[in-house]
Amino acid sequence: MKRKIFILLITTFLLAASGCSKTSNQVTATNNDRSGNSTLSAEAAMESFFSDYLDYFEDPDTGAFRNPLVDRVFANRHYVTRDFIDEIDEIIAAFDSGGAYDPIVCGQAVPDYITFDDPLVGPGMVTYMIKTNFEDQYFFVHLVKEADGWKINTISCY
Repeated sequence: MKRKIFILLITTFLLAASGCSKTSNQVTATNNDRSGNSTLSAEAAMESFFSDYLDYFEDPDTGAFRNPLVDRVFANRHYVTRDFIDEIDEIIAAFDSGGAYDPIVCGQAVPDYITFDDPLVGPGMVTYMIKTNFEDQYFFVHLVKEADGWKINTISCY
């Protein structure tokens, strides 16, 4: 009897662990969807979005500071959902009452770089923990699968 319970527990653990692991069809790049439009993997969508966003701060020709929030760089629908755009617009609208920060990088200072590890993967969603070059600064980027690829749906600052 004890052996059967032990085998049952081990089997349950292995099934649960395999269900939580990253599988190739959940996160890897998809070359084409059914309509023939190219799509991005979750990692590619996140990396491309943050690369574009962080690069935008400094004008490559003049070196002058540019504000990606004011210029709405975050609103590129190739990388983000409509809900995400609305959420950021609401946050920016509330800046009139003070407390301005950048809700994309979760702070007032611009990080030099970001890093991330393997994501938490669930049905139709992926979450990355992002770390910046600032000590003890991290935030979470949540992506969802839409018909045309993975998109950032929300960013949770901590």
